[in-house]
Amino acid sequence: GEVFPFGIRLIFVFIFAFIFISGCSKGVEPGFKNPREYEWEVIRSNWGYFKAIWGSSASDVYAVGSVVEIEASMYHFDGRRWEPVRSFLDVFKYVPLRDIYGFGSDDIFVVGDKKVIHFNGKFWVDKTPDTGASFLSVWGSRSDDVWVVDYNGLYHYDGSKWEKDTTIGSGYYFNFYSNLAGVDSDEVYLFGSREKFGIPNILFKFDGKRWSVVDSSIHAYKIRVIDKTLYAVGWGVWVFKDGKWLERLYGCGFLYDIWGTDKSNIWVVGLSAIYHYNGRDWVRFDPLDFGLEGVWEFTCVWGTK
Repeated sequence: GEVFPFGIRLIFVFIFAFIFISGCSKGVEPGFKNPREYEWEVIRSNWGYFKAIWGSSASDVYAVGSVVEIEASMYHFDGRRWEPVRSFLDVFKYVPLRDIYGFGSDDIFVVGDKKVIHFNGKFWVDKTPDTGASFLSVWGSRSDDVWVVDYNGLYHYDGSKWEKDTTIGSGYYFNFYSNLAGVDSDEVYLFGSREKFGIPNILFKFDGKRWSVVDSSIHAYKIRVIDKTLYAVGWGVWVFKDGKWLERLYGCGFLYDIWGTDKSNIWVVGLSAIYHYNGRDWVRFDPLDFGLEGVWEFTCVWGTK
């Protein structure tokens, strides 16, 4: 399996980093390597600030982000090297991207600056709803059940048309930090706020019919579902159980992303650190472990095993 954390160095020299590893969590299958003993390979470039990463396999991985001072807003990894996605850039070269989610190598959605774009295996097609705002996040249970959020609200795609959600109510705001995550079509989550700016603290849940507020006790940067369980990261790591957030890691600096296969194999990335949880304890990997000096931000993480 592979795990890919992305990072930038905070001296305006943008750097890309990922871990190339083989194996999976200790004790899952005989003969596989302990994730904490993986070999790390760092690839550096001035590609820019990446905001999201997703793949259908270890040889089909996409990274998306900013286009400021970089060549492209989307890169692809084929199992050997990272390259700009020319088929995308030929049509959407100057579109900054913020999120990516897919259901297979021929069914991928990306969102960004006033755009929602779909890949059908051959072409990148503009699927943008007429909102006039920049899109912040995308998630779906399948290609005809896709949610996107922009600064103005939520929109649902049924495979042929978009419809703005009217159940979430008024007085809520979504910003750069708002994002979507889900388990299935009747269990989708979104972080929002009652303030226009700042890290969101209001957790919404969609039950298949309507959105409602289920919690407002923590401020978090990103939410993700791991093995049908909701997690959040920011100034710590939380898991959502029985209708409330339970703290799992704190005093670790600011965290940007979380990914895992199950509760015994979770990776978290953030300011100058990568953490791994094996179901019992957390281990911190320092950038110096990879020969990286200075202050780093690891902004997103994704893997296969």
